[in-house]
Amino acid sequence: MPISIGMSHFGRILAAAASVAALALPAAADARAGTTYYVGLGDSYSQGAQPIGPGQSDETTDRGFNDFAYKKLHRSHRGLELVKLGCGGATTDSMIHGTKGCHEDLPYRSNSRATSQLSYAVRWIRTHRHRVRYVTVSIGGNDFAHCIGAGDLDAVDACMTQGIEQMKENLPVIARDLRAAAGRKVVIVGSTYPDVVLGQYVRNSQGRQFAQASVSLFRDQVNPVLKSAYAKRKIRFADTTAGFGGYIPFDTTTTLAPFGRLPVAVANICRLGWYCQVPDIHLRSSGYRRFAAIVVKQLRRSA
Repeated sequence: MPISIGMSHFGRILAAAASVAALALPAAADARAGTTYYVGLGDSYSQGAQPIGPGQSDETTDRGFNDFAYKKLHRSHRGLELVKLGCGGATTDSMIHGTKGCHEDLPYRSNSRATSQLSYAVRWIRTHRHRVRYVTVSIGGNDFAHCIGAGDLDAVDACMTQGIEQMKENLPVIARDLRAAAGRKVVIVGSTYPDVVLGQYVRNSQGRQFAQASVSLFRDQVNPVLKSAYAKRKIRFADTTAGFGGYIPFDTTTTLAPFGRLPVAVANICRLGWYCQVPDIHLRSSGYRRFAAIVVKQLRRSA
């Protein structure tokens, strides 16, 4: 069954003591024969965020890709439990250094390196190492997601370059620390993102330029950085950009209401995400299900 990381106001009073106890000794659940863990780390994608109003998101749902992946895996691993430690809005920098607070109620504060998501996850995974079976990581999107509002293509490109450099610096640290904590046998999968910027295509002529530029951005810059950092620590890579059809040429089209004729790559994002309808980078439940299927394929892949 999933382990809830959210807590009530009263529960927060006991959070510090409970977290220390959980890290000091194996969790009580570990005593139950056959209990194993699936640990989900990263940003709002790892938590299944959904828009609930203008500029607002429900940051923790039971409809994220980790939830759907867990349900698939639980069918054959009945003792498996899901532990979601992701932080909405997390960047590669805040995951390491705790430089950005979290919207969710979590057992770490994310206000210093000692209380960051990575520090807590490393301690938790190390403490439960012999019970951890799977770890997933979705991080990096917030290093550059804000760039779409930077201005024209030149400004966006400069912003993206800065974000990618931050990823290059931080991802190797994240991959190294997670692999060291988990040991060699635990299956870890790092994912990229569907190219939601393709949704800009339906807005205006400048949006079409952004959408077209985003294809090479993911293919030639973002994804190679992610894949390379993970591969060096034997962390598998889930290419959700390709899995959502993000590289299908724009001259391959379909019809989708209410937009009319669109490139298939754009239509996929419009169907599976929110970005074509509202300025929100998250996925619909159907999108998180597809994301989960891509991740599960890597989790189950033979070494």
